[in-house]
Amino acid sequence: MESNIRVVIIDDEKNARNALKIVLEEFAPQLQLAGMAASAREGMELIKEQEPDVVFVDIQMPFMTGVELMESFGTVRNFEIVFLTAFNNYAQEAFRLKAFDYLLKPIRIPDFLAVVEKLETHLARPAGQGHLDRLKRSFDDRLAIPSADGVEFITIADIVRIEAAGSYAKVFLLDGQVKLFSKNLKAMEELLQDHPFFRAHKSHLINLRHIQKYAPYKDGGTIIMVDNSETILSRRQKEAFVALYKG
Repeated sequence: MESNIRVVIIDDEKNARNALKIVLEEFAPQLQLAGMAASAREGMELIKEQEPDVVFVDIQMPFMTGVELMESFGTVRNFEIVFLTAFNNYAQEAFRLKAFDYLLKPIRIPDFLAVVEKLETHLARPAGQGHLDRLKRSFDDRLAIPSADGVEFITIADIVRIEAAGSYAKVFLLDGQVKLFSKNLKAMEELLQDHPFFRAHKSHLINLRHIQKYAPYKDGGTIIMVDNSETILSRRQKEAFVALYKG
C-alpha cells in the first residue's frame, strides 16, 4: 500500500545517500523519496521545495552540520528528523532538537525498519488530514500582525530583531525590510514566546538564531546581529543571556 509519508535524504557522502536510497526502495517501498541533497545548503532548499514529512540528515557535514541545518528551521517544524551518524554520542543533540530518532552508520536493516515502523505509527492520519496538518503547521511558522492598513503575515524565522516604538513595534527582517506593527513590544514578546527570541533590553527583542557577535562589558554588552545592527544588552539581562550560551 502506498504511503503518504514523503522523505528526503541529506548527506554529503554520495555512497551513503545511495545506500539509504536502496534501503528505502528495498525495505520500505511504501515511503515516497521526494529527493536527495549533497549538502546542508542544498538540503535547506530541498526541504522548502518538497515539504517532506521526514528528513534523514547526516550530522557531520562540512560548512554546515546537520544539527545546524535543523536549528535553522527553529523550534516549530513541519517535518520529523532522523539523524544519521557514524558515532553513538549524539543522542543529547537529537534530544535537544526534538529529533524523532537517529540511526547509526552503517545502517542496520532491523534498526531502519524499527524507525520506519515508529514513523508510520506516529504519522498515521486520515486521508486528507496530512494536507490540512501541513497548512496548519505552515501558519505556525508565520506571524499575523495588525498593521496600519490590515494584517501583515511574516515568516518568524526571517525576523532579526524587534524594537519598541511607543505603542507600536518595528520589526527588522533579514532582507532589510522594516515593518511597523500596531502591537507593543510586550505583546510581540508574548506572541513569540515559543520561538528563540530574547528580551535583550527594555526596548529590544532579538532572534537568538541571528546573532553574529557579542561584545561584553561590565554593565551589559553589545549584541551585533547578522544584519550588522547593534543592540544594547542591559545589565539586568546580561546574566540570563550569558547563561543561554554556557548551557
